[in-house]
Amino acid sequence: EFFDRFPDKQIVGEYFDGGPNHTWAAEFYRDTRMTMFDFQFRHALVDVFVRGMPLTLFGDLWAKDPELVDATSLVTFADNHDLPRLRGLGVSLAAIKQVVALLFVARGVPCVYYGLEQDLFRAGDRGDPHCRQMMQSFNEQHELFRAVAALAKLRRENLALRFGSTRVLREDGGLLVIERRHLSQCVVLALAIGGDGDRDIHCEGLSLSDGSYQDVLSSSRHDVKGGRAPLRLPPDGIMLLAQR
Repeated sequence: EFFDRFPDKQIVGEYFDGGPNHTWAAEFYRDTRMTMFDFQFRHALVDVFVRGMPLTLFGDLWAKDPELVDATSLVTFADNHDLPRLRGLGVSLAAIKQVVALLFVARGVPCVYYGLEQDLFRAGDRGDPHCRQMMQSFNEQHELFRAVAALAKLRRENLALRFGSTRVLREDGGLLVIERRHLSQCVVLALAIGGDGDRDIHCEGLSLSDGSYQDVLSSSRHDVKGGRAPLRLPPDGIMLLAQR
């Protein structure tokens, strides 16, 4: 009845620990179509970027999405008002840039908790009240603000990030390459965690048309031909290509 009266509104529920692998939460999501915060996505972020577990955890999580019928309306987040901020748990600034990119490119509706775009955190954060500190300033030139702005713009313009399917192209302990696609629009994200030097990645099976693409978050360019693209990522590197 609510959605009949207010078709342009959405209800978000906080089912703590909810997500694709949580049986009761998944059943509630399917039965009511009321979206909820994806705590299991946040848990995967902590496991990978704080505890050093493999990036394959994200592929394992997304593999459960078909059981939800449509996981694109789950609300994903990195930080929130109850949990410690990732930076407060010791995640580096370079890694937080990767978290932000993954938050916007992964399926779901990204929720940016205040201060993330300003690198606001307290070392040794244990959650409330450490994660609720006041903001003393706001800098629109901050590198995280500019990254969030660029990713939000891309999300508005590219339907693949709102409605697209998720395909994992490469994954191992320290490497993740995913593709989101909807009709002719496509976005490819590659992340490399750790390592002693640059990593050469030969991606195949890309849906991107042949051409030269500028990285959304940098000035670097990458050539795609026949669904293939040779890539080089530094430790904690990011590559984000988009076909609009």
